[in-house]
Formats: sequence, structure tokens, C-alpha cells
Amino acid sequence: MPNPSSEPKQPTEATSAHAGWLTRAQVAAELGYRSIFPIRKMEGTKLHPVREARGWLFDPAEVSELKTARMAAIVDLRAKSVADRAERQPPALSIR
Repeated sequence: MPNPSSEPKQPTEATSAHAGWLTRAQVAAELGYRSIFPIRKMEGTKLHPVREARGWLFDPAEVSELKTARMAAIVDLRAKSVADRAERQPPALSIR
């Protein structure tokens, strides 16, 4: 017979050391991909997932850092593209 004043031996909900971590699909959506394939290619290099019972999980902080780095690279590419276009434009013709 259980003692009503004692605490249960096991918690009612399982707690994971990686609660709040992201799945591959969530990482793909966060980074703007429509497929998990690019995420799979980044595993072990830019992303370091951890295997859990519910699948491979990714640290949200690591995903956030990667997203920030990708956005900075996109901004740099756009700035370079604008600068390249400005250099290639012929000088304006003046009509007298």
C-alpha cells in the first residue's frame, strides 16, 4: 500500500538533458531550408547533434550561431555584388 505522504519514486514526466533542443526538421526550418539534406551535410562540421531516444537533436545555441554566420555571409555577398555592379557600369554619358 503506497504511503500518500511519500514522493513518487519516478517523476510523472521524463526530463531530458537536452530538453528544448531541435530536431533536424526544426533546424532546417530555422535556417531556411526546405529539406533536411543540407543539415545532414553539416553534421560533424558546422553542427554537432546528440543522439537521443527521439532522434538526433541539435543545440539551439549552435544553430543560432550558424544562422547568424550565414546571415552575415549573405549580407557580405550582397554588398560585394552591389560594389561589383557599380564598378562595371559604364560612365554616364553627358549630352552637350
